[in-house]
Order: sequence, then C-alpha cells, then structure tokens
Amino acid sequence: MNAPSLKLDHLVIAAATLEEGARFIATKFGVEFTVGSAAGGAHPSMRTHNRLLSLSGGAYLEIIAIDPAAARVDAPRARLFALDDPAMQRRLDADGPQLVHWVARVDRPKSLARWREQYPARIAPVVPMSRGGIRGT
Repeated sequence: MNAPSLKLDHLVIAAATLEEGARFIATKFGVEFTVGSAAGGAHPSMRTHNRLLSLSGGAYLEIIAIDPAAARVDAPRARLFALDDPAMQRRLDADGPQLVHWVARVDRPKSLARWREQYPARIAPVVPMSRGGIRGT
C-alpha cells in the first residue's frame, strides 16, 4: 500500500484583525497588502476572513482573523485554529499576530471514512468550505 503524498499547503498566521496581520507581514517580510489587491476572502461557515500570500511550490501563507462583518448563525461551529478560544484571543491581543498552524495537502485516501471511524479524535470530519466562488472539502 502506498502512503498518500504529503506536501506543505500553507502556514497560518492568526491575528486579531486582518489589518494587524497585514502590518505584521509587511514588517517581517517587506510585503505590503493593499485593500482589494490581496488574494483572500471570507469563509462564511467559519465566520472568518483571510488574506493570502503565495510562497514557493504552490504553498502559501494565510493571515486569518475573525470576520466582524460575518452573519450571525444559530448554531455556529467553532472557528478553525482556536480563534474562539479566550486564551488564543488573549495571546493575539498581548503578543500580536503569530504563526499558529501549518496545513498539509494530501491526496485524499480512499479509506478516509474508515480512518475516521478508527481515529475520530485525530481525523476531523470533512466539511464543505467556501471562499467567494471557491468551494472544497
């Protein structure tokens, strides 16, 4: 059995606001984000928004923050990367934007459902996501 290929998809920088995250990246890497020109968008189901910076080999850097303009939902799911966690919010307020996660790209294994049954704590449910016109799981 061949193991699925694993590649870095993106690095995640969490910030209290997108503007604060963009300033952080500008200071660290000298890359300016301008309103309307940076790739990114809103994740309605997660009530977050982001900006993206292309890196080498198809990988990218994502700045993510809670979207204050997101519509309220009756039964919200927890935001990704612990953005709802009060401890994370205190860290972002005190220390500013920071690298909080990395995301791997893997060929979807045919046995994902079976793996989830065996390791429910390690393999999160696959949920549909969208950002603008881009949809995926």
